[in-house]
Amino acid sequence: MSRLSLIVLIIFVYSCKSDKDLRKITEGTIVYDISYHSDIASSVPVQFLPKTMVLSFNKEFASYKIEDMMGVFCITNTTDLSERTHISTIKIFNKKYKYEGTDNEVPVFFQPETTYAIENKEDSVSLAGINCNKSIVTNIKEHRNFEVLHSDLFFIKNPNINTPYSEIDGVLMKFEIDLDKMRLTLTAKKIIPSAINNKEFKITNDYKPISQEKMRNIIATMLK
Repeated sequence: MSRLSLIVLIIFVYSCKSDKDLRKITEGTIVYDISYHSDIASSVPVQFLPKTMVLSFNKEFASYKIEDMMGVFCITNTTDLSERTHISTIKIFNKKYKYEGTDNEVPVFFQPETTYAIENKEDSVSLAGINCNKSIVTNIKEHRNFEVLHSDLFFIKNPNINTPYSEIDGVLMKFEIDLDKMRLTLTAKKIIPSAINNKEFKITNDYKPISQEKMRNIIATMLK
């Protein structure tokens, strides 16, 4: 190989590596569409239920937020990715509550008894403008299979800790969650890379501490 060819090869390899590193998103938001499964009964008309969920993240924190269109209620789960702890909050009108969970408790988005068997596939699927890996997930209790899409495009440490998806080492782009007896499918539709300061994840002091059971009861009552 000539000296010129070697130089060209080195530049090419270095450029590819740099591009790959630059594709890693370290901070930003992902907006998800929410679809509700028709076999789940609720007295709340679907048109009044939240249509989107937003994931905000940086290298230290990640927070899911679901809010109804009228601003009546808002549910969040904020995870400290290093400490493996999370805080769930719920706001209904002017009432604000929080529950501080530990690393062995699932957030209120998931039922405590939910367990998944996960089978990773070789398939690659495009969603929200990026390539995603596919897994087939089995809800063991319900004997039900569904598809989950996830991506390693994001630089988030342990993105799925404290959830039934903890075996998946990638940000979830299409997945299911449970709010009481209501099953939701979240599908990413927009990715917005942007700087997010840690203060954005701070829970204000006006949230009253309650037990996890009480918080789940509030959500169940709200969705009946």
